Amino acid sequence: MQCNLSSGQPTAQSIPRWLRGVLFSVVFVVLCNAALWVVETSKFDHYRSYLPQKMEVDKDVFVGSQMGGFVEGCGVAVFHLSATSLKEIATNPLGFLNSHTSPRNGKHPYGQWVETSTNVNQPSLFNHVANSEEVTGPNCVNVPTGLKRSILSATTSPGSYFSGLNRNTELLVIPDVGLAVFSHDR
Repeated sequence: MQCNLSSGQPTAQSIPRWLRGVLFSVVFVVLCNAALWVVETSKFDHYRSYLPQKMEVDKDVFVGSQMGGFVEGCGVAVFHLSATSLKEIATNPLGFLNSHTSPRNGKHPYGQWVETSTNVNQPSLFNHVANSEEVTGPNCVNVPTGLKRSILSATTSPGSYFSGLNRNTELLVIPDVGLAVFSHDR
């Protein structure tokens, strides 16, 4: 090993080439993982901004999105609701939801909240894809199978609630499993 005569420290040239390669690879992998973590965290933060202000979440469950052009894309974010929000929803579901329609980001408020059912009241972004090959909502990204099954099942049975910001953006609340599911398709 060569040393810098003035400081007594090893120089870059004195570290074996293979060790420099290993060190570079380790640093590169660590930096890439940190960058991916920041991107995923910012996705959750972005989607969380669409939740009503008073809807508390205590866990990020899943997020995924896909771009299909300059401004086109689709995505879904799943959050676990806090015990406080679940308790308030259980007490008076539509009363709680309809009194908290302003999203955190201050954009347009949600419309009227509606309970899902087996006939007429079904969220379009979630339900029209349940038996189709269309790439939208929960089908546009690789939502884990069990989670996707829970989401789509909740759209066709009573006990869940949905509202939309517009025809391309919906929020589904599934109290039975404690989830809030935001979906968009543009």
